[in-house]
Amino acid sequence: MGLRALVWDAWTKYRLRTGGFEYTLEHARRLGVRVGDGAMLYNAIAWGSEPWLIEIGARTWITSGVTFFTHDGSHVILPRPPGKVYNAYGRIIVGSDCFIGQGSTLLRGIRIGDRCVIGAGSVVTRSIPSGHVAAGHPARVICTIEDYTQRVAEESLDLPEAWRTVESWRDALEQAVPYPPEATTETTG
Repeated sequence: MGLRALVWDAWTKYRLRTGGFEYTLEHARRLGVRVGDGAMLYNAIAWGSEPWLIEIGARTWITSGVTFFTHDGSHVILPRPPGKVYNAYGRIIVGSDCFIGQGSTLLRGIRIGDRCVIGAGSVVTRSIPSGHVAAGHPARVICTIEDYTQRVAEESLDLPEAWRTVESWRDALEQAVPYPPEATTETTG
């Protein structure tokens, strides 16, 4: 790698850490990711070696540490006849109005429908139908988006939409957020 390429690589990594949503979006599009209008892309997203096989819908949020695998590289160790090349590629399609939680992994050949939530740390190995919440390792559908909306509404704290200072936000949360219950054999068993 030449000096120019090293400098560009270092600059890109720096900007992805510090440049905000606009730079992350611009970088993804420069790599060939198809991104819909109004999408929010956090930093530290790993687009894999074939980012042009990835599509992100409008108004979808991809949070930090999400990894996309559009291929399966394990084929390189498989025995094969001379001249035969094995490969395994697949597109990853994420619909509109979705939220992909931090640290999730999306594997090749999957489609996440519109209006879906993928829980943090999930490994998505199969397609998820529109209007559902999925989580786990491997991810599985756990409820509809309507059920999840109702649960979030019931659990939401009575807080203002905005705060004047970080300190006022911290004070409000310190007062409003309850402590978790003590563990018992009923809750851990």
